[in-house]
Amino acid sequence: MVQETSEPKNLKKLLKRRYRFKARSYFQHGWKIFKENWLLLVAYFAVVASITAALIILALWKPSKLSLTSSLILGFALFPPLWAGFFQGIFTFFQTGRLKLPDFFRSFSNIAQLIVANLLAAVLIFVGCFVSLIFIPGLYLIVGYLFLTPLIIDRRLKFWSAMETSRLIIAKQWFRIFAFVVLLGLMNIGGALIFGLGLFVTIPLSYCAIAAAYDDIIGLAKKPSMTS
Repeated sequence: MVQETSEPKNLKKLLKRRYRFKARSYFQHGWKIFKENWLLLVAYFAVVASITAALIILALWKPSKLSLTSSLILGFALFPPLWAGFFQGIFTFFQTGRLKLPDFFRSFSNIAQLIVANLLAAVLIFVGCFVSLIFIPGLYLIVGYLFLTPLIIDRRLKFWSAMETSRLIIAKQWFRIFAFVVLLGLMNIGGALIFGLGLFVTIPLSYCAIAAAYDDIIGLAKKPSMTS
């Protein structure tokens, strides 16, 4: 259960001022969230990993234009809300102090905005990384869109508003957040090296740490409930 705070920060005011980025605190808070909900977080990751594996098998098993096209379409439609489900579940826990497996899937209520936002972000990052022939613009956007999905899940922002809000807020502490993202990446690489099994811990933990950062910097749209 997160500690009750004052009214969530107004986004317009937040865009006009600086804030402190406390990476160590976010990892600590993320670990606490993970420990309290590890079974459900690992179970949900198993669901997402199974769906991902099924789509890969569909594409590679007797590969054809139809199987590849079907896998791509299903991937574009399912992956954004599925991965966003981590934030949906964690934010539900923040607000109620309880978490159930169906809570993760409520992210599908924002499926259209999530699909468009992720697709457009991927295109812009690709252009920034490869078409421009230098990686700096793409790297800037990779970090800058860290709060893109949480803003859609929590604040119900439209895709472009969420993209720009995330980018502008993170730009204020871009280098510190870049270091945070690098640490998350190294943690997941370490998880992958443990026969891939470590990812069942490191990926949910990464989402918990990002959710903790989002809650501290931006604040949830609703106050946490203190009734539980």
